[in-house]
Amino acid sequence: MRLKNVMLQCQYNKNTLFGMKLKQKGFTLIELLVVIAIIGTLATISVIALNTARAKSRDAKRVADVKQISTALELFFNDMGRYPTATEWNTGSIFSTSSGATSTYMQIIPTAPSPADGTCLPGDNSYVYSQQDGGNGYALDFCLGGQVASLTSGSKCATSKGVLSTNCCESFPVQYEGGPYDQSGTVRNQGGYYRTVLIGSQCWLKDNLNVGVEGTQTDDGIIEKHCDNCNLYGGQYNREEANGYPGWNVNGGQGICPDGWHIPSNADFSTLVNGLGGTNVAGGKLKQTGTVEGGTGIWGAPNTGATDESGFSAVPGFWAANTRGIYWGSNWASPYDPVLWLQYDNTIASLNFLDPTYNMSVRCLRD
Repeated sequence: MRLKNVMLQCQYNKNTLFGMKLKQKGFTLIELLVVIAIIGTLATISVIALNTARAKSRDAKRVADVKQISTALELFFNDMGRYPTATEWNTGSIFSTSSGATSTYMQIIPTAPSPADGTCLPGDNSYVYSQQDGGNGYALDFCLGGQVASLTSGSKCATSKGVLSTNCCESFPVQYEGGPYDQSGTVRNQGGYYRTVLIGSQCWLKDNLNVGVEGTQTDDGIIEKHCDNCNLYGGQYNREEANGYPGWNVNGGQGICPDGWHIPSNADFSTLVNGLGGTNVAGGKLKQTGTVEGGTGIWGAPNTGATDESGFSAVPGFWAANTRGIYWGSNWASPYDPVLWLQYDNTIASLNFLDPTYNMSVRCLRD
C-alpha cells in the first residue's frame, strides 16, 4: 500500500508544477480560430492605416504642388504684368521670353498624384488652369480627399487672392465677346461675361455663344452669325463657322470658343447625357424651365419634364419656334454633322446628325 501511494504521488508530481496543473501541448481549434481572427484584425488595421497615410501624403503633395505653382505664377506676373494664357500653360512649363532672354519659373508643371482620394472623382484629380480678368487673375482647380491644415476636403480653386472652397468652374464667369451677363452673372446683357456650370467633371458655358457679327457665313476670316434676338437666344452658326474652317477635320477643336475651351465632341456629349441618366431623361435635366406662354421662359409649351437640375439651362433656337434646342458638335461624318438635340415636348437628349449648312447654337466646354 505504501509503495502504491508513492507511485501515485510521483505521477501527480509529473503532471504538476508547484501544485499547478500543466496544460497539454498544442492549441485547440477554438484557440487557433481566435488567433487567426486577431491576426486578421491587426492586418486590416495596418492596411487601413497605411492607406490613410498614403492618402494624406497625396493630399499633402497636392497642396505643396499648388503652392509651388502659385509662386511661379506670381513670378511670371511680376515680370510680365499678367498671368499666363491657357496656351502658355499648356506648354507644360511656366516661363517668359522678353528681349531675347528667357526666364523659367517652373521647368515642369507637376501633375496631381494618383489615385483620386475621398469624394474627388478621377476627372477632378488634375490641376486645371485658366487665365482670368484679361490676365489680371488666374484660377487653378484641384481637389483634396481630406483636410490639410485649414483646407477642407473637396474641390478647391487657387487664385491670386487665395484658395476658394469651391470649384473654379462656377467661381469665375468667362469674359468673352457677346457674353450676356456682367461679371457677377446676375445682370443680363451687360459686361460680356458668360456664366459657367460644373456638370459631373465637365465645365460648360451656361449661356449660348454669341460671338461675331451678323453676316453671310463664309470662309473670309471673320466670325459671322445669324441673328434673331441674339441677346436672348445667342448666335446661330453653321457647322464650319462654329468649328473654324475647315470644320470637317476638327474633333474637339477650339472653333469659335474662347481660349481654353472647345466645341464638344461626340464623346463629350455622351459623357454629359450619360451622366444625367441617359438619353431618355437627360433632356429634361438640361432644359431651362418655364414657357413662353406662361411668361416664365422661352421654350414653347408644354416644355415637358424640364427641371434644369443640371444647371445647363438649355434654350431653344429661334428658328424652331421655341420647340427645339440644337447644339453643334465637332465630329464630322459626311454628309452630316453631330448635334445634341433637345425638344419642347419630351425629355429626350439625342445625339443626331444634321446638314452642316443649318444654323445652330453653340455651347463651349472647358478643355
